[in-house]
Amino acid sequence: MKTGSLLLVSLGLPLFGFAGTITTLFNTGVDSAGAPLAFGSIDPHYTDTLPGGTVFAISPNAAWVSPGGSAEYIAPDISQGAAFSGGVYTLDYVTSFDLTGFNPSSVLINGLWSTDNSGVDIFVNGHSTGMTSPSFTSLTSFALSGGSGFFTSGANELDFRWSNAGGPGGLAVIFSLATADPASQGVPEPASLFLLGAGLATLAVAGQRYRSRQR
Repeated sequence: MKTGSLLLVSLGLPLFGFAGTITTLFNTGVDSAGAPLAFGSIDPHYTDTLPGGTVFAISPNAAWVSPGGSAEYIAPDISQGAAFSGGVYTLDYVTSFDLTGFNPSSVLINGLWSTDNSGVDIFVNGHSTGMTSPSFTSLTSFALSGGSGFFTSGANELDFRWSNAGGPGGLAVIFSLATADPASQGVPEPASLFLLGAGLATLAVAGQRYRSRQR
């Protein structure tokens, strides 16, 4: 550890920038340990906003891009989403996660999604992000930031709206990054800023004395 960091620790000041992982956010089609579900299983982390709507982990259609083993496609039925409503529908699949103990403004969530036929939008606690997924033959990236002001302390929801225009239909979501700073790492209080300034001044004086001895 460098001298500056040692000084900050000795002053009892926090070292900012150490983000924690949001462990309550899951890819589609996995269990609580992140392992892929058996095809036909109910996804425990995603719900359909339709009354009584059930979300199933399904075997992928041959035309769909593979989610790479870390996720599975989910759909409203086990027939690759083709039987529900004649294969023509728009659905909202919601996943909840907890930001208790985190600073909502520091949230960073990056990922990839694929939909058949198309991803219409991603909502954060009901707020539209305008992000879409135009194809099921490739994965489309998305990035969500706490700077949007959409996240809140405690329970949060991500809503993936997607549509099917007939035949097979499914949604796959893979989170590549989900982090946030601890809630205690907010804006330093004036007293902390004073101590930080005093510490840096002390460090500067110590460095000057050290250089003087080397002459």
